[in-house]
Amino acid sequence: MDGVEAPITRLQTATGVKDKVAQYWIDILLKKSREIKANNPGRTAESIREELKTWLSQQPGDKVNPLLDIAGLDPNRDTPVEILHTILLGIIKYVWYMLHSGWSEAQRNLFVIRLQSTDISGLTIPPIRAAYMMQYRNGLIGKHFKTLMQTMLFHVHDLVSPELFTLVKTVSELGPLLWVHEIDNMTQYVNDLSTLIGNVLDAFGDQDPAKLLVKIKLHLLPHIVEDAVRFGPPIRNATEVFECFNAIFRLCSILSNHQAPSRDIARKFASMDRMKHILSGGYWKKGDEWVCAGPNVLSVLKNMPIIQRHLGWVPPCTPVSGKMRVTTQLKAPFMRWKETHACSSSLNSPTLNSVRWRSAIGVTADSGDFCRKSSWVFAKDSENTLVVGRIREIIIPEACPNGVPSGLVTLDRFVVSEVLHPDFGMPVLQKSTDPMLHLSTVLATDIMFNFSVAHDCRLVKCAPTALRHVIQERQETSQTMQLLEHGDDDHFVINMAGLHNTTLLRRSLPVALTVPRPLYLDREAHHHQVAIRLREEQTLKRARTQEKRRATLEAKKLAQAGAVNSYESEMDEDEDEAVENEDEVHIPPKKRPRSKK
Repeated sequence: MDGVEAPITRLQTATGVKDKVAQYWIDILLKKSREIKANNPGRTAESIREELKTWLSQQPGDKVNPLLDIAGLDPNRDTPVEILHTILLGIIKYVWYMLHSGWSEAQRNLFVIRLQSTDISGLTIPPIRAAYMMQYRNGLIGKHFKTLMQTMLFHVHDLVSPELFTLVKTVSELGPLLWVHEIDNMTQYVNDLSTLIGNVLDAFGDQDPAKLLVKIKLHLLPHIVEDAVRFGPPIRNATEVFECFNAIFRLCSILSNHQAPSRDIARKFASMDRMKHILSGGYWKKGDEWVCAGPNVLSVLKNMPIIQRHLGWVPPCTPVSGKMRVTTQLKAPFMRWKETHACSSSLNSPTLNSVRWRSAIGVTADSGDFCRKSSWVFAKDSENTLVVGRIREIIIPEACPNGVPSGLVTLDRFVVSEVLHPDFGMPVLQKSTDPMLHLSTVLATDIMFNFSVAHDCRLVKCAPTALRHVIQERQETSQTMQLLEHGDDDHFVINMAGLHNTTLLRRSLPVALTVPRPLYLDREAHHHQVAIRLREEQTLKRARTQEKRRATLEAKKLAQAGAVNSYESEMDEDEDEAVENEDEVHIPPKKRPRSKK
């Protein structure tokens, strides 16, 4: 009301709060105060304030956002970072554009082949449609970026610069720590998260430091640390699950009378929430008494799966560890013990020889994962030792007399290396040098969880020479697609970029293999170097822009001068033509020459 904007700006900067509702009235009051001062220079500031206060009190509507009046609400601290739009549709999207925008057509095709060859077991993602993702590379959605975040690190070697590869690596390492469902040690989690976020920002500075100045989502990354301390795992604040309401929102708009669609949508959502409240046993006030629905109404949600699905409620399902899924006897006939892979293990006994066995489709682990053949799992052997391997065989006995287990799982056993991969920075899996340890048979109830593993194609130099028929509508077609043909079956890397079972995987591996390492020990000195390089680049860019502007102005001046000269020459020609025509008109008829026929 004093007509001075500087104190308002300083206060907004100091508090970090800029209310759009209040800002509307602030701009009006500043303008009115200045107009009154200009029209009446002799008026005092107090009289002007009183007049504006009276005017403001007479105006309808809120003058300040009512949310700011809630006791205990701090909009800065109480608004956590949302990882769907900040990470998937922000950071990962920036990296994906940097990748494909600099590739040639041949490089894009090679990346498609590599991505399509990805082993997605242990990732809990839908089947990858690599060609579709590359075709619509500028229009991908959250699920595509989540797939790329977990897989693209293993497919971009020899396709990008070292700086861009480091950037892909850092964002792939950051993702699993943001999608964890529980935090065991908050201090360790905060330290790891701070290191990984610092690595991402430093990698962006090495690749394109200008983005640190213009991309707000990069600025939001450090705030995730304090949000995790205040609210817990960042995935609790993800809005990805609410994207399904877009279809409901759209249908409410389509099925409205189109007179006031927003009002109809608001009423429909309120009606749905009211129904949820009633069926889930909520209370409401009827007169002076709080009442709820009767037992017959409450039983609808418990007894009708259709209503449960419509209201988004699913009853809990407790997994049974060691439960197997079998197929028909025609597809999996019975076999003797000596015909199984498990017979070569230490579990060999006469009791096992007396029972017939058959293959199973899969087995349920302790974590609830359904593990099939070729799945990579952690398990415990008969000596309670941790075993890492790939499932080769799952068998179930015809009967279970004394001494016969309910199911056995045979693993191709691998050993976790004590050093990380030199390029990917992830734990390495290798087969043991002892042939006696290549196979390990464990009980079906001792499977702990599955996890994601990637073949070390960078080391083996796998080539895209394999062909596979395309499956459409569950039918094999005559069309074929190119895939990678792995050079061996001995070198693998644990995919620490995978989101599934991240917490269980970190608990099972040594801390030395999972703790993140900073890109630069002296980050401040590195930031000074990046700032110097950015200033030089910005100076050159401004110089080029100014040179281009001067060239454009010169071209415009020349074009204008040329247009003026052209116009003057045209005018001169018109005048000469007019003079000639005038001379012709004034020639006496008797002196005009006759035309010859």
